[in-house]
Amino acid sequence: MKKSCTIKNAAIFLLLGVSISALGAYTPDLTTKTDGYSVPYLTHDYIMNTSYGVRSFGMGEAQTARPDDLSAMYYNPAGLSLMGYWEYGLSYKELPNDTHGTTGAVSIPLPYGSLGLLGVYHYVRDDYHVRQGENTHPDANKQAGYVGLSYGAPIYKDQLHGGINIKYAVSDLRPVDKAADATNRGYEPFSQAIYFDLGFIYTYDLSLLAGFFFYFPNVAMGISARNLHFATGLPDEGTYADEEYNLGVSFYYDYRFMGNVDIVSQKNRETVVKYGVEFWPARFLAIRGGFQTLFYHVDDYRGFYWGVGLGESVGSSKFSVEYSGSRVEYPAGTSHPEYFHRFAFIQSFEKIYRYKTKSGKEKVIPIAQADRYNTPLQFARFIDPEDLIDDIIDDTSDDDGNAQPVPPDEETPPSEEKPKPGPDDQKPAPPVIRPKTIALYPFQVEFSASEPRTITLPEEIRQSMLGATTQDKYLKTMSDGRYKLTPKREQSENYVKYLNRLCLFHRLDAITFVSMVVDDQKNEVYLNILVYRKGDVSITSQYVKKSSMDKEEMTRFKADVSENYYRVIEGMLELREQERQDAELQKKFAESQGNNANRKR
Repeated sequence: MKKSCTIKNAAIFLLLGVSISALGAYTPDLTTKTDGYSVPYLTHDYIMNTSYGVRSFGMGEAQTARPDDLSAMYYNPAGLSLMGYWEYGLSYKELPNDTHGTTGAVSIPLPYGSLGLLGVYHYVRDDYHVRQGENTHPDANKQAGYVGLSYGAPIYKDQLHGGINIKYAVSDLRPVDKAADATNRGYEPFSQAIYFDLGFIYTYDLSLLAGFFFYFPNVAMGISARNLHFATGLPDEGTYADEEYNLGVSFYYDYRFMGNVDIVSQKNRETVVKYGVEFWPARFLAIRGGFQTLFYHVDDYRGFYWGVGLGESVGSSKFSVEYSGSRVEYPAGTSHPEYFHRFAFIQSFEKIYRYKTKSGKEKVIPIAQADRYNTPLQFARFIDPEDLIDDIIDDTSDDDGNAQPVPPDEETPPSEEKPKPGPDDQKPAPPVIRPKTIALYPFQVEFSASEPRTITLPEEIRQSMLGATTQDKYLKTMSDGRYKLTPKREQSENYVKYLNRLCLFHRLDAITFVSMVVDDQKNEVYLNILVYRKGDVSITSQYVKKSSMDKEEMTRFKADVSENYYRVIEGMLELREQERQDAELQKKFAESQGNNANRKR
C-alpha cells in the first residue's frame, strides 16, 4: 500500500515538474519576427474560438455533450448544471506564433443551478528571461483576452439542462508607444465586443429500458451556439469573432469510460469532426485521447490529441493536475507538424448542508461533489438511513419519540405461498434474463428504555436477510462499497422520487431500509422494514415485533424475518416469473440447437 502511494505521489510531482520546466524553457527565435507576426492569434476571432480546458483538450476537444467540468464555460454552458460543487482551476496553454494563454475559472453552486466565472488572457511570450528584462519581440506588448459569466441549470427533471454565457472581449494590439500612429498597420489597434453562448444537454440512462440495454452506458446529447453577437454601441467595437455551432453525443460510464463525438460548424470555415475518449484505469488516474479531421476535405487537416490526469482527495477537497498535448498537421501527413502543450491545476471543495429535522434535531450533511479522483470512502455522497426513516416514521411515533410504526394492512405468513400471476398478469419477457439487484442498507438502531450501547444483533439480522436473498440465482445484492457512494436526498424531493433515483443511480430493482428499536426493560425488539421497488409510487412497510430476546428464540426470529423478507422480495420482483421465462428461453435454445443438428445430418 505504501509503495503504490509513493509511486502515485512521485507521478504527480513529476507531472508538476514537467509543467514548470515547459513554462520556463521556451525561447523564441526573434531574427525573423516582424511587427504583426503574432497578431492573427490575438484577434477576437482566434481567442474566442480557442478552447482553454486541459482535460477536454486531451480528448480532442469533443465535449459539447458532456462538459462536466470548468470547460463547460467554453463548449456548452449547460454543462455547469452537471456541477453542484465549488471548483476553481488555473491553466496554461501554448499557442502558435509565440503566443500563449493563461486561464482562471471557478464554478459556484447555487440553490438552483451553478454559476461560472471565467478569465482568459492571451499574450506574446518574449525572451526577457534571457535578455535581462529587455522586450525584444516586436509584438511583446500586444495582448488580448476576455471575461465571462455563465449560468447552467436543469430545465426538465434531471435530464434536460440549459445554460447561457456572456463574454466581454478585448484585443489591445497597439505598439509599445500606444500614442503612435497605427493607421498603416493591417490590423485594428484596439477592439472590444460582447458575445453570448447558448447551450442545451439531454442525458438518459439506457438501463431504464431494462433487458438488453441494462448494461449499456449512459448517453448524453448536446447542442450549443457560440459567439452570438450584435452591435452594442461600444467605442472601438471591432471585427466580431465568427459564430460557431456545435452538436455532440457522449456515451459514458461515470468516471470509468467516456467516448465523445462532436461536429463543429463555424462561419467561414469548414466543418470539423472531433472524437475523444477518456479511460480510468485507477481512481486517481485518467488517460485521454482524441482525433480531429475536416468533414469534407480530410486530407487538408489532421489533429492528434492525448492527455493524462492525476488527482487525490484530501480532507474535504480534491486536488488534481492535468496535462494534454496535440500534434497538428496542415495538410494531413505533413513532415513538419506543430506540437502544443497545456497544463492545469484544479481544486474542488465539498459543499455542506445544515438543517433541522421535524423533531428539531440539527443535522450536517456532507454532499459529494465531482466523482473524479475520489477514494471510495472520501469526498463521496454519504447517506444516513436515519435521515430517511426519521421523517417517514415521524407521523406514527409516540410522545417519547420512539418508533411505533403502523403494521401493514396485510401480513403474509411465512408458510403461505404467494399466488403465481395468471396469464393476464404476466408481463412481456425481457430480451435477456438478468439477476435482479437489491440493496439492504445497514440498520438504524434506537434504544427505547436503555442507554445506547453496541450490539451485534442488527448486523446479525441484516446478514441473515442478505443470506436468504442470495440463495436465488435470479437475485443478487449490491456490493458493500457502493452504500457509501449514495447521493443525498434534495430537500425539495419527496421520498418516492428519491428512492427511485437511488435505484437508477445504483442500477437497483429494489432498496430496503430497516429501523430497529431495542427495549431491554420490556425484553422486546421491533423492526420496521421499508421496501421500495424501482418505478413504484409507494413504499411497502413491514412491521415485526419480538417479545423475547432469548438466544434460541432470537435464532428462530432471525430465520423467520429472513424468510419472510425473501418472500416479499420474491413477490415484488417476480422471481418465479423470471425463472419461468428463463426456462422457456432455454427450451427454445435447446430446440434451435436440435434443429441445427438435424439440418447438419
